[in-house]
Amino acid sequence: MNDPINVIVIDDEFRAVELLKDYCKRTSFINFCEGFTNPVEAIDYINTNSIDLVFTDINMSELSGISVAKMFDNMKFVFTTAYSEFAVEGFDMDVVDYLLKPIEYERFLKACVKAKKKIQQGNVVKEQVELINSPSSIKIKSENAIYLIPTQDILYLEKLGNNMLFMTKEQQISSRINMKDAFTYLDPTKFCRVHQSFIVSLEKIVKVEHNHIHIDKYKIPIGRRYKKDFFERI
Repeated sequence: MNDPINVIVIDDEFRAVELLKDYCKRTSFINFCEGFTNPVEAIDYINTNSIDLVFTDINMSELSGISVAKMFDNMKFVFTTAYSEFAVEGFDMDVVDYLLKPIEYERFLKACVKAKKKIQQGNVVKEQVELINSPSSIKIKSENAIYLIPTQDILYLEKLGNNMLFMTKEQQISSRINMKDAFTYLDPTKFCRVHQSFIVSLEKIVKVEHNHIHIDKYKIPIGRRYKKDFFERI
């Protein structure tokens, strides 16, 4: 990927935004798009612009950087903060990097290089699952093989770390693709996202409880965020 990385910065301290803005402009493969002291305004900007990477402070009064990151499954984030105790939660979320203030340029550059590699990997991953003529079947590339799976055979999909597990009655296939991209290859009238980590086939559901779905022998949780949409569709 030769195109520059589109970056925004979020921090409720103006000086912190200006510092990272300066660092971005010093870095040849970074395109600084905008800086925000208000995370809500940043969210609106992300939703209407093509952004690759977000540097965000964690501890902000109006909305935390962690809360912002949780809103975007397919976005790369670098957390910045003066408080080292936030590092564990940041890495648990699989963010690109964690920068402890005060931030030196060399450390910033290291995070940018790391982000560039992850973004390049993501562009390759998007090609790992593709439609074959129609949404009746999908081709899934795993580590050692390529599978052609009729979508009618899929019970559910589960996000496991950086991989997506495609579950059928006969087999489990793991592929390096994220949740958002996986869903684009499925018929939205037949599949529904019910949890941060699960997409289910509506046709395969045999029982629905208040907080769980039963498909074949599997019990799948229903996330609070997705419950209303799911129950409206069944």
